[in-house]
Amino acid sequence: MAERRGTTTLELALIAPVLIATMVALAELSYAMTVDGLLNHAARVAARSGFTGELAAGFTDRRAQVCDAIRRNTLGVLDQRRLSIESHGYDSFSALASASAATPAPALTSLNCGGTDWDAAATPAALGRSAQVVVYIVRYTQPLLSVFGRTVLGRAELIHEARLAVRNEPYMTTE
Repeated sequence: MAERRGTTTLELALIAPVLIATMVALAELSYAMTVDGLLNHAARVAARSGFTGELAAGFTDRRAQVCDAIRRNTLGVLDQRRLSIESHGYDSFSALASASAATPAPALTSLNCGGTDWDAAATPAALGRSAQVVVYIVRYTQPLLSVFGRTVLGRAELIHEARLAVRNEPYMTTE
């Protein structure tokens, strides 16, 4: 019995770093998957709120409605200052395909969701007109939670991106 003294302490000292590293890695992975899921869900909800052309009560333009949909659907988990939303309208899916394959696509328009200086005249180009195809790109820069994650990955943040292309419904508005 005397020769087994300290065995448990030694075993713990050998195993603890591996267990702690595994737990930290699982926390980082879980957070990254949560961010990715929230971002994709928010992008789908934003596209859905933008393609109808109808404004919900309390909104004066579709851009504000899209930005609000993303803010509400990230459940307060995502820091809105690290979130960027860009979009651009195309006449059809074939115009979108030819723009991305042959020629450079027109510059995406930042929806500037964090600011108040938005030119309402830019809304049709950014969110499309009736029956146009709109590409939404929502990006989030996620800071890593731990020094361990930064050391293993060799960087301090991850960039998540959700892309959607939707056809606006045929609607009658004057924009």
